[in-house]
Amino acid sequence: MWPIGDILPPTAVVGRATVMELKFKGHYYKDFLKTALIPMGFVLLVATLFLIFSNELSFLVGG
Repeated sequence: MWPIGDILPPTAVVGRATVMELKFKGHYYKDFLKTALIPMGFVLLVATLFLIFSNELSFLVGG
């Protein structure tokens, strides 16, 4: 969940660096964030499920 906060305002440090590196020509808020909403929602859903069901998923850690 934490990396998603790095692309959201007010600072959006990682997001702006990504846009500059990719030479993205669109508007940051209207185009870039709008395109990233569905993947961000998926990541947040999976992260939330891992937090809720962490005991049941402990086998994934190998302990």
